[in-house]
Parts: sequence; C-alpha cells; structure tokens
Amino acid sequence: MDEVAYLIGKTYQTDEIGNQISVSTKRKIYVSVGSVTQYEFYAAAQVGLKPDFRLKTFYLDYQGESALEYQGEIYAVYRTYTDQKAETTELYLTKKVGE
Repeated sequence: MDEVAYLIGKTYQTDEIGNQISVSTKRKIYVSVGSVTQYEFYAAAQVGLKPDFRLKTFYLDYQGESALEYQGEIYAVYRTYTDQKAETTELYLTKKVGE
C-alpha cells in the first residue's frame, strides 16, 4: 500500500444549549489503487452510480465511513468488500457531488 487517503467520518457534539452538531473527522490510511471491473461498472450503472475506481486498505483501518479524500478530491464509498484471509478491504468509490 503505497498511497495516502483520508477517511472522512462524522461525530456529533453537543453545544452549550444541547443541540447536536455534526463534526467531520479525517483519518489517514494507506491504500493501493485499482480499477473497477467491467462487471462492477455495469452493475453500479444499473442503480445510477458511476464508479471511478477502488482502493484497497488494511481491513481494520476501515470503520464504516461513507466518504474518503484522495488526491484532494472527495469520493463517496458506495460499496466495500472485506477479505479477512488477505486482511484487506476494498473500497469502491464514486465522485461525491453537491458538497
């Protein structure tokens, strides 16, 4: 794993009057980049997604985050696959728009 990415999670904090406020957190992980298969591309297109690529990371690094920053761009994690024998998790990503 030779590249760096940042998983983006959300935590909630309570302000002084008791309101829950969403706070984004970033966590650095190491990844390797791969392309999506033709099957993955067409399966995602059937549900309205346009997959960009996949990243592979150590399986304990991913903790259910829904977004990731890679090379200055924000991507949504639309699917994951964990291989516990290989101790890796594949994150399938699509460009995040509107945020």
